[in-house]
Amino acid sequence: MQKITQETDSAGQTQQLALAAIFNEWAARYARDPEAFADAILDADGKPVVDYGKRCAIYFIEIANDLYAKAALPPFSGEVAA
Repeated sequence: MQKITQETDSAGQTQQLALAAIFNEWAARYARDPEAFADAILDADGKPVVDYGKRCAIYFIEIANDLYAKAALPPFSGEVAA
Protein backbone atom coordinates (compact mmCIF):
# COMPACT_ATOMS: atom_id res chain seq x y z
CA MET A 1 0.00 0.00 0.00
CA GLN A 2 1.25 3.43 -0.86
CA LYS A 3 1.70 5.98 1.90
CA ILE A 4 -0.89 8.73 1.96
CA THR A 5 0.89 12.01 2.54
CA GLN A 6 0.20 15.61 3.36
CA GLU A 7 3.01 16.69 1.08
CA THR A 8 2.46 19.67 -1.15
CA ASP A 9 4.00 18.03 -4.21
CA SER A 10 1.79 16.96 -7.10
CA ALA A 11 1.26 13.41 -5.82
CA GLY A 12 0.31 14.64 -2.36
CA GLN A 13 -2.10 17.19 -3.78
CA THR A 14 -3.67 14.51 -5.99
CA GLN A 15 -4.16 12.24 -2.98
CA GLN A 16 -5.74 15.08 -1.01
CA LEU A 17 -8.09 15.90 -3.89
CA ALA A 18 -9.13 12.25 -4.18
CA LEU A 19 -9.77 11.91 -0.45
CA ALA A 20 -11.67 15.21 -0.38
CA ALA A 21 -13.86 14.08 -3.29
CA ILE A 22 -14.65 10.81 -1.50
CA PHE A 23 -15.53 12.56 1.77
CA ASN A 24 -17.61 15.18 -0.05
CA GLU A 25 -19.58 12.46 -1.83
CA TRP A 26 -20.08 10.60 1.46
CA ALA A 27 -21.37 13.82 3.07
CA ALA A 28 -23.73 14.46 0.16
CA ARG A 29 -25.12 10.93 0.35
CA TYR A 30 -25.54 11.21 4.11
CA ALA A 31 -27.30 14.58 3.78
CA ARG A 32 -29.71 13.12 1.21
CA ASP A 33 -30.60 10.07 3.32
CA PRO A 34 -29.20 9.92 6.87
CA GLU A 35 -31.51 7.01 7.73
CA ALA A 36 -29.63 4.83 5.23
CA PHE A 37 -26.54 5.07 7.42
CA ALA A 38 -28.16 4.10 10.73
CA ASP A 39 -27.41 0.37 10.46
CA ALA A 40 -23.79 1.03 9.58
CA ILE A 41 -23.17 3.02 12.77
CA LEU A 42 -25.33 1.51 15.49
CA ASP A 43 -26.27 -2.08 16.29
CA ALA A 44 -29.74 -3.24 17.34
CA ASP A 45 -29.03 -2.11 20.92
CA GLY A 46 -28.11 1.42 19.80
CA LYS A 47 -24.40 0.88 20.47
CA PRO A 48 -21.69 1.64 17.89
CA VAL A 49 -20.90 -1.38 15.74
CA VAL A 50 -17.56 -3.02 16.40
CA ASP A 51 -16.46 -3.02 12.76
CA TYR A 52 -17.50 0.55 11.90
CA GLY A 53 -14.08 1.43 10.44
CA LYS A 54 -14.10 -1.62 8.20
CA ARG A 55 -17.63 -0.81 7.03
CA CYS A 56 -16.57 2.77 6.26
CA ALA A 57 -13.51 1.61 4.35
CA ILE A 58 -15.61 -0.69 2.18
CA TYR A 59 -18.14 2.07 1.56
CA PHE A 60 -15.45 4.64 0.76
CA ILE A 61 -13.94 2.24 -1.78
CA GLU A 62 -17.40 1.90 -3.33
CA ILE A 63 -17.68 5.70 -3.49
CA ALA A 64 -14.19 5.96 -4.99
CA ASN A 65 -15.11 3.44 -7.67
CA ASP A 66 -18.36 5.31 -8.41
CA LEU A 67 -16.49 8.59 -8.73
CA TYR A 68 -13.75 7.00 -10.81
CA ALA A 69 -16.36 5.57 -13.20
CA LYS A 70 -17.75 9.11 -13.62
CA ALA A 71 -14.22 10.49 -14.16
CA ALA A 72 -14.79 12.61 -11.05
CA LEU A 73 -11.85 11.22 -9.09
CA PRO A 74 -8.22 12.09 -9.75
CA PRO A 75 -5.72 9.22 -10.01
CA PHE A 76 -4.91 7.88 -6.53
CA SER A 77 -1.83 5.87 -7.40
CA GLY A 78 0.56 8.68 -6.58
CA GLU A 79 1.04 9.34 -10.25
CA VAL A 80 -0.14 12.63 -11.61
CA ALA A 81 -2.34 12.67 -14.68
CA ALA A 82 -0.68 14.22 -17.70
